[in-house]
Amino acid sequence: MTDMKKGICVIRNCEGTLGTGFYIGNGRIITAAHVVEKQSVLEAAFMEIDETVHQYEVKLQEKQPDTDLCILSVKADAWLEDVIMQCNFSGVLVGSSFCTYGYPGENMSRGSYIAGKVLNAHDGFQMAEYNIDLEVMEGALESYSGLSGAPVVIDGKAVGICTYQDARQLEMIEFHKYKAELERCLDLEGMQEPSCVSNMPDISDHEKYIQNPYPRSAIRSLIMDGAVNGIIIVKGRNGTGKTVWTELLSGDNRLYILGKYFIRRSDDAYSPIYRKSEEALYEWICDMAVKFGKGRVEIEHASSYGKRLKSARSVFDMLNQAMKSEGKHGLICIDGLDEFVLDAPYMFEAFCSYFAGMKLEYLHIVFTVTDEQILPGVIRNDIQENQIFELPYLNNIQVRDFLLKTLKVPGIQENVDELTEKAEGHPLYLRYLIETVKNMDKVEEVQSFIRKIPVYGGSIRTYYDFRWFEMMREEDQISCIAYLSAFRKSVERQNFLEMVPQEKRAAFDLALNKMGSLLQQGERLSFFHTSFQRYVVEKTGYLQESIHHTFAEYCKAHQETEYGVTQKLYHLSCGSNQDKKECVISCNQKWVDQCALFDVEIEEMFYDMHKVLELCCSQGNMAQLIDKLLLMQRTEIRYNDMFARFATQAALAEIALNRPKKAIHYLYRNHCFMADSESLFVCLARMVEKGRKDCAEELFQQMEASFMRKLQDRNAVSAEEITYLIRGYQLLAYADECEDYHFYVKKLKLFNQLIFSSELDEVSESAFLQASSDYSLWSTGETVTEDRMEEYGLSMNQAFFDTWLLTVAGTANMTNLLDKREKSFEKLLDAILTNADSYEWNELYTNAYMDAVMIRREYAAKVPIDKLCLAEQWDVKSIRDENGAEVSSQKIYYLFQLYRSKGFCGERFQYGWNQGEWKGHWEEMLADGIRFVGSCYGCGLKGKEHEAAEWMKRFLMEDMFSFDMRTSFRDAYQIPEHSMEFLMIYVGQFFLILYPEDMNWFMEFILQKSDDQFGVYYESYFRIMISIAKAFLKWTPNEEAPVSILKKIYSDILMKVANRYERTAWLLQVVDLMERSGCVELAGQVYQEMLHSSMGPWWYKEAQFTLAEQLLENMKEDMIRPQLTDKVMAALDAASGGMTFERYIRTTKEDVLAILWKRRQYDSVLKYVQVQLVPEDWQASVFSDYEPTDRKNGLIGNYRVANCIFPQRLVYLIIADERVPEIYRWIFSEIFLLVERRHMADYVEVQAQILSRNGKEKKKYIERIAQILLFDTGDYYFEDLLQIYKSCLDEKDYHIIIEMIEEVTEKSIEVPEFKTDEGKRDIDTRNPDDAALIKEQKENEEIIMPGTWGTTASDKQAEYLWEEAKKEEERGNYRCASDKYKEVIRELEKGGWSVWSSSSSEKGKQAIHKIIQISDNFTNALWVLREEIIWPKYTPRWQIADELLKLVAAGLSEEETNACYQAVMGHYQEMMTVPDNLQERYKNDKYHVESEREAFFALLLQFVVLPNPYISQKSMEMLSWLVCEVGEEIDKMVEYSFFEELETAEICSSLCVKLADSRNMTLRKELEKRENLAERILKCPWMVVRGNMYLVLKSYCGRSSLLKKQCQQVESALIGETAALTNETEKQIKEEPALIPENIEILLDEKRCMPPENMRHVCKYASEESINAMWKLFGDDKYQKDLSAYGERLSAGYHNGNLRNDPWRRRWYEEINKLDYHCNNELQMIKFLNAIRRVNCHFPIKDIQALQDRKLFCIIKEIFDSRNVQKLNKVYGQEMLLAGFQAVNLENGMTEIFTLRTFAVPESMGDRDGVMAALKNHEAAYANMYPFEKTKGDTGHIKELSLNIHPGSMLGVNISSRILNHGTLLLMGISGKDIKERVSVGERRWKKHMAGWPTFLSVSGWINRDKLRLPAGYKLVTFAELEKVEKEKQWMFLDNQTNRVVFL
Repeated sequence: MTDMKKGICVIRNCEGTLGTGFYIGNGRIITAAHVVEKQSVLEAAFMEIDETVHQYEVKLQEKQPDTDLCILSVKADAWLEDVIMQCNFSGVLVGSSFCTYGYPGENMSRGSYIAGKVLNAHDGFQMAEYNIDLEVMEGALESYSGLSGAPVVIDGKAVGICTYQDARQLEMIEFHKYKAELERCLDLEGMQEPSCVSNMPDISDHEKYIQNPYPRSAIRSLIMDGAVNGIIIVKGRNGTGKTVWTELLSGDNRLYILGKYFIRRSDDAYSPIYRKSEEALYEWICDMAVKFGKGRVEIEHASSYGKRLKSARSVFDMLNQAMKSEGKHGLICIDGLDEFVLDAPYMFEAFCSYFAGMKLEYLHIVFTVTDEQILPGVIRNDIQENQIFELPYLNNIQVRDFLLKTLKVPGIQENVDELTEKAEGHPLYLRYLIETVKNMDKVEEVQSFIRKIPVYGGSIRTYYDFRWFEMMREEDQISCIAYLSAFRKSVERQNFLEMVPQEKRAAFDLALNKMGSLLQQGERLSFFHTSFQRYVVEKTGYLQESIHHTFAEYCKAHQETEYGVTQKLYHLSCGSNQDKKECVISCNQKWVDQCALFDVEIEEMFYDMHKVLELCCSQGNMAQLIDKLLLMQRTEIRYNDMFARFATQAALAEIALNRPKKAIHYLYRNHCFMADSESLFVCLARMVEKGRKDCAEELFQQMEASFMRKLQDRNAVSAEEITYLIRGYQLLAYADECEDYHFYVKKLKLFNQLIFSSELDEVSESAFLQASSDYSLWSTGETVTEDRMEEYGLSMNQAFFDTWLLTVAGTANMTNLLDKREKSFEKLLDAILTNADSYEWNELYTNAYMDAVMIRREYAAKVPIDKLCLAEQWDVKSIRDENGAEVSSQKIYYLFQLYRSKGFCGERFQYGWNQGEWKGHWEEMLADGIRFVGSCYGCGLKGKEHEAAEWMKRFLMEDMFSFDMRTSFRDAYQIPEHSMEFLMIYVGQFFLILYPEDMNWFMEFILQKSDDQFGVYYESYFRIMISIAKAFLKWTPNEEAPVSILKKIYSDILMKVANRYERTAWLLQVVDLMERSGCVELAGQVYQEMLHSSMGPWWYKEAQFTLAEQLLENMKEDMIRPQLTDKVMAALDAASGGMTFERYIRTTKEDVLAILWKRRQYDSVLKYVQVQLVPEDWQASVFSDYEPTDRKNGLIGNYRVANCIFPQRLVYLIIADERVPEIYRWIFSEIFLLVERRHMADYVEVQAQILSRNGKEKKKYIERIAQILLFDTGDYYFEDLLQIYKSCLDEKDYHIIIEMIEEVTEKSIEVPEFKTDEGKRDIDTRNPDDAALIKEQKENEEIIMPGTWGTTASDKQAEYLWEEAKKEEERGNYRCASDKYKEVIRELEKGGWSVWSSSSSEKGKQAIHKIIQISDNFTNALWVLREEIIWPKYTPRWQIADELLKLVAAGLSEEETNACYQAVMGHYQEMMTVPDNLQERYKNDKYHVESEREAFFALLLQFVVLPNPYISQKSMEMLSWLVCEVGEEIDKMVEYSFFEELETAEICSSLCVKLADSRNMTLRKELEKRENLAERILKCPWMVVRGNMYLVLKSYCGRSSLLKKQCQQVESALIGETAALTNETEKQIKEEPALIPENIEILLDEKRCMPPENMRHVCKYASEESINAMWKLFGDDKYQKDLSAYGERLSAGYHNGNLRNDPWRRRWYEEINKLDYHCNNELQMIKFLNAIRRVNCHFPIKDIQALQDRKLFCIIKEIFDSRNVQKLNKVYGQEMLLAGFQAVNLENGMTEIFTLRTFAVPESMGDRDGVMAALKNHEAAYANMYPFEKTKGDTGHIKELSLNIHPGSMLGVNISSRILNHGTLLLMGISGKDIKERVSVGERRWKKHMAGWPTFLSVSGWINRDKLRLPAGYKLVTFAELEKVEKEKQWMFLDNQTNRVVFL
């Protein structure tokens, strides 16, 4: 991407940016025509070549009238030839990944990188503007204006340009559409036709072979006559020359050879295992598409088999059309299909399926085979007789001529005829004869040989039999050849002799010499033809098992060798049964990791793993099968994704570890380079540095070959590629001057002649001249100077001077590239200085030159001062780019350069900020920091005085920002990060180059600052650390200098980087740096750690954690243990956050918990829910420390440690089961109904199910629904929810709800008409019309997506086969039925259906299930299914394991289940390395539930205390409704009153208080059942619970002697005995409570732990010793720090800053409850309890009639505003008298509190002021207080009819349901039936910041006015108060006797 950007420019005029363009060489720029339309004066500005903006005037060269393509001409500098963008005129493949870079409107001055996929092509119509749709997946912007003309790059080449934007989608025009016009414009006409695409190199010497012309001519005639349109078979026996015939096959002007694919050839560098893979075949097919394609095809490089298959078919269709358009026929040849004979049939079928059903008119396929019967049925059944050609033997004339030409034995002419007759034209036999005769010196030997050998006789076995008979005379020969046949590839002779038994080695050595032409012998041994190897294996079958056992033992004993590791499984799999069992066990992660240390062929490793899978199937070992499938999953991710993605880093790591051969495999895969030229050059240099010039030469030869192929095919070659080839020649020349110096110098001269013989512009010529000298200057310090030029008769000129400047710049580039200091080049600097005034200084060259020399004092001293740029326009005010969101690298570079120059000239910059100003002025301070560092560097360059170093130190230590400060920077984006990366490069150079004496200080500073990540986010932190480590290696002579830095990087990567892609890439870099620092062993350790990190999981949409779900769902309940499930949860925790996509892990956690609930693991689920939602402080700390990335305040990182699951989804998964108790289904459906919109319909459906089956209870549920709609929905959800209810509920129930709402609201609700399904019908596939419709729809919509949605025809055929299989099963023909079910599977796969995936056809999964079901045993079933398991077509390995577990886990034994569990957990452990402390988080076993109902009750209690206001309040409401109104679960409520968590215990005990207040009989019976109740109460650690339970017992004393006795026991302990046991001085309660320390008062205020007045009550009753201990505890710094950390973590998890104080309050109340208290009487204890309560013990339940209270509030508010007392009639003109009212209104951000109270006062008290004075003496209470002393009735002269209870912050809603004074009213004749108290909690707001918060709460109290009997001489007065925040209170006084109203 870096190189691509350099050639991309901004097209602009004097008014600004117009668009984007890119340089394609030869002075041409391509852009969009509409960009330059009507523009006369244009310029192109290249922003990315270096730090300078390169501007050029451009002119319009040509614009095509029918396209938006435009070509501009530019007179450019030589630099531009280095940045040429290569173009590709082939058609774009749909599905290809693209990228582009340009200057869109949002980001014009700094380019934007955009990437994605080719989405669609519009080939059916012509548009000038675009013909391709692009889907943007990375770098999406709102506006792409300015991107027009940017190159669309695929595989490193531009294939078109961006032209337009359609919504968020980009459009492009492709070059292929206008290929002819572009070739003409760009002088590319007459390009040669591309050559045949072969997967192997051409045979170099055709003279060695005899060409057989017959089949070609016959095939050509058949094709031209139109007699064939499918696959053509060329068959012949072994050795008849099929491969040679294919290789020599050539085309003509009518028949074109498009491609040749060889399975095996003796000169192949790859193993047949790789060639036989369908992936390799697909890559070759794609190569043909790129070379010959003229149409459109969708390419699927890294997708599933099904998508690759579909893509290949598209390629063939496209090639067919291409041939048709040219009037030609195309031929594709596949050679060597016999190699599949011994392989699994499924592998062969997968390969051949690419050609199945092909019947194209102009495209033909040739298969070469020994017999067409070996082909799979899908191919064989389509072949007609006229499509089969037998390759004839060679005729005798050909053979005779060839023998005469080939054999050189004297007198051989006389014997040629005899040899010809013996061979009978068989090519292989002929070859054997020739090779044998070649080794004979005398004609007599030849004659004797001819006499002995047999005539061919129609089979090569005749000759083999002859040789076998000869070998049988010597047993050693037979034994030797048998041992050799056991190798699957060539082996070194010495290794072979080491591996055979010791007693046979000498004999085998002699025997090998007698094998002659049967073997290929040299350094390596192999069979000349595989037919003989198969012959030997057949003959020695009785020996093979023992031979493989011998070789397996050798491998096991030589695990340090490549052969021992890579071939162990192969030999074990071919050995004895015991060997095969050992093979399965040995195929493990250790073996895979060992293979990674050697140069193993990946396909060979996978082949062995497939063999192991087959063994698992044959052995019926389910656990091992699961284990191996998951092992393959991990291995495929490592090799097919990670190492391909990071090829350069992987190669450098392998070179560092002295495995350069393996590095080459990473760099060059599938016939193409995986790295750019620059990276390849670095790898070359590293190889040479490591002394592996041989490997460097091998890599360089491939680079040369790639370059030459491009030249031959007339493909464009980049200037970069040329320059690095030039440098490569120099690198290899200087690597070893004694041996190859002159060789490479000569090659360089020839290469330069080739390059410079072409027409080069000035830019290219300068670039190549620079490349010819910069490496030599870097490595030797020498270059061509003036005196050298004189020797060659050359004179100095401007071009040479420019080359000098560029060479210096190039040398600096070499230093940075190779991380190695250059040789001093002061001699050249002197020459430049001497000539400085004689030549012009090009601005671009000057900037590059200055940057190279203004780095060291000795270089800077030779800089012409007048050439330093001191342009003040570089002193910018802002370092932001024009888009405002990014830093301008150009600005910061010029700013640094300017102040470096100023410092060098003696002008020092003063840094005037202090560290505390970063938050508000970070941008200005950052810019000044760049100025300051530049200034210090310049001062340091000028002289060695140490003052500049001290300035720099002070700045770094005292003035830089910290990470905590960084998190407070507003609108910073990544500007601080990119700026710090830039700064630290120069800071490192400052100390390491200018002040090396301060190196140790700098090292300590780096290590110290690294703890704070240099104040930046972790990606930039690691880039900074890596750059500093490289700087140490580059600039310091001491190799060990960066070791401590590298160790710090390594430890931080392990600790902070969980994302496997980032982690792998960083670790690979550390391997290289570690080794170069001398830490070889540590580099090896890092490499091993990298291997562990390279196997996944994927970051995005990783679904393989569902494996755990399958195990748990199918495991027997008695086998599910907490130790097992704890590990599962720990693994899921480990995968959270940065490792993979958080949402997928969260949903998996929810699924696992739902499964465990269904499996009745209630204790575990309750534990897990609590840890996931609200972990304890230490649990949160453990999780936070697991991935401490970017932690603010050292606490909060990027990922949440609380609220880690979404309960709304989890709960639905649980209660969706209709067997769940109805009451809990309702409760939880109501709690979570409104939490998330997408689950509304789910929960309504649950409620609808309950209503549909409910009779007498229906009314209460209908009322609940009405309450939800009236109180909870608010305007936000009301209509939506109403519609959902309408669609789910019975029509009658729905209308009842509507009527109920209309009655209360007095408004009409429009009820939409119910839509019926009349007129609709289901589509019947058996109906011919419907079936035709479906088929037509599918064909028209092209919805066939292999792996997801296959063909209708295959589905239909599978249905037919399914019915056939069922019939056979019903007849008891199980084997036949199994075969039929197998046919179902194959038919579906053939049609593109996946048989494993749940997203595809269910018939496939059903067929698999049937096969398992009807098989004799599980082993037989696995064997039948082995092909589908080993060679899946559309499914990843883990998904097969997942499905197998689903199908068979329930039938496994406990031992097998545990083994499967270990396999799955081992898979997670290998991927993620789950630490033990994550599992330790789940060791708390506080729950011991005994039933599902109890579990639901406990779960409800968890949600009551959840730090989510709505869920908590709603759960409290439902808990109160369940216990108080429904009257259920009172027994559980009593039990949980003694729970170990304070909040839960207090809630339940408070509910007991409420029930006891009404003398609930059920509660009384529950209490009486419990033995030792008093003892249990007194053992409870929480004082508020002990007090509550005392009040409960007190309520029942008059009715239960048993409870009275228990009450007395508790009372004695809490009140009597407590006082009695204390010292005499402590018996009296302190009149003045102890003073609260100042630090505690501050804490109380800051953290809002407790109201101050309540704290004073606590101090009054608590013992001094215990409260002092509490002061000490909360005063402890560490304790405070831990609590604050816990609060930060909770608030981060819930994104709610208010939760920061939550742990403080919780812990405060816990400690308060544990204090020692002393109360002398019950009243004191009640007052004390009220001070420490946190629960609203009234538990208000909403009343639907309370909806009227909102209207009441509005009326009263209007009365206050208007002073219109007439409206009081609306308040008091009702049947019931309003005696008390309290309302809280939170509307429009304003809080209003209204209170209305009624009193009975003496008639004499007429003065309202006197009444108000009396009221002030009445003590106020809070809603959480238990009003014990108030309910007995007032005896004072002012009697309160309503209570003064204030709202407060507490658990539950903060308003009381008690508003009237029942005791006083009873004295006035008002009993309970004459009282109505109602509560309203509603008008919830659901926008994000409100989250269901109620905006109106009220409680009103009404009495029957007719029953009221006031005491004699008393009257009623009403006092009302309206309080508005930040406004004065308003009062209203009403004398009910006189009806006088006074406002105050």
